[in-house]
Amino acid sequence: MMAMRWLTLQMCLVSVSAAPLEDIQIAYICQEGNVTLEAPFKELDTQCEESWTIGKEPIAIYKNDRGKVKTKEYIPPCKDVFFGKVILSKCASVTLTIGCTKDGLYDETRIHFLGTNAIAATANAQIAHYGLWALVMLLVFLIVL
Repeated sequence: MMAMRWLTLQMCLVSVSAAPLEDIQIAYICQEGNVTLEAPFKELDTQCEESWTIGKEPIAIYKNDRGKVKTKEYIPPCKDVFFGKVILSKCASVTLTIGCTKDGLYDETRIHFLGTNAIAATANAQIAHYGLWALVMLLVFLIVL
């Protein structure tokens, strides 16, 4: 009887395994007001669980139980969460983690949305532009000498 329990336990432990973790990074530029982020996949499995985080702090979860019951919870800066989509009240770098279990195999995908404020992005572009002109002027000066 003890050997049967050990075999059953061992079979349960072996039946669940993990697939390689997929890690995606998407840079985006934020405008003033609400920011809407959406998973870049055309089709997502509606039976997966999703969590949105800033750093290690959770800001939203979305769970769908075989299309029947959905649970969605969120805290600021998240204004609302949907399947594969979140609406934020400010610019932030957030991570969407999608976890699915199918046929005993757990698959996890992480999508890192790296937010840059539009004003900062414009300022950086202008600085790069001025730096390029300064380099050209320096080269012209050195060639003339």
